[in-house]
Amino acid sequence: MGILLGLFFIGLGYVIKMNPDLIAGYNTMPEQKKKNVDIAGLSSFMKKGMIVIGATLVVSYTLLLMTGYRHFFTLILLPVILGGVGYIVLKSQKFDRNGGRSRYVTIGLLALVLVFVLALTCYSFIPTRVIVTEEQVEFTGNYGLTLPKQEIGSVELAESIPEIKFRTNGISLGPVQKGRFRLDTWGSAHLLLNSFSGPYLVITRKNGERLVFRGSSVAETGEAFRLLK
Repeated sequence: MGILLGLFFIGLGYVIKMNPDLIAGYNTMPEQKKKNVDIAGLSSFMKKGMIVIGATLVVSYTLLLMTGYRHFFTLILLPVILGGVGYIVLKSQKFDRNGGRSRYVTIGLLALVLVFVLALTCYSFIPTRVIVTEEQVEFTGNYGLTLPKQEIGSVELAESIPEIKFRTNGISLGPVQKGRFRLDTWGSAHLLLNSFSGPYLVITRKNGERLVFRGSSVAETGEAFRLLK
């Protein structure tokens, strides 16, 4: 995934250089304002920036894959892309000689995006809590869910789970794995993990789907298992 994403950014850089009209903001400018933009310099600058971002992703993912720490790739992915794109947006303003307030609007929107992404990341690291009532089990936080007890087929503690192949809908930030994932031999499963290691609380629903919970501590996971049993 990391290598493909890196190659995507590298390819995007070449596409932008060959088709400058793809650059957001420039493609909607009136022809008079386009004359005041150094489009050759801008497209070359954006091409180099995209190549640097892509190459950084490829090298980072390859090194993590070789050392067995590929789950940390997301921790590198966000700073590289957001930082790289932010730098490109800010520095690309020098190629626009139209002036005006457009650059401040761009900077403001970029700042809002950065704040939103950082807030979402921090929210994802909040450990999932398990709340058990007479009729249901609630898993709080990002990608949490409420599971009626009547849908539960079995509950067990497992020291390990099959290898996580890829994420289909969720977030993966180092030890934090939340959302829908594809697991070897299990297929699709809902993960709410805050650790790389077990034990894991595995809930198998009557329809065969699995939900796997691992709290921020062994005691927290064991307590959730005790409450459900």
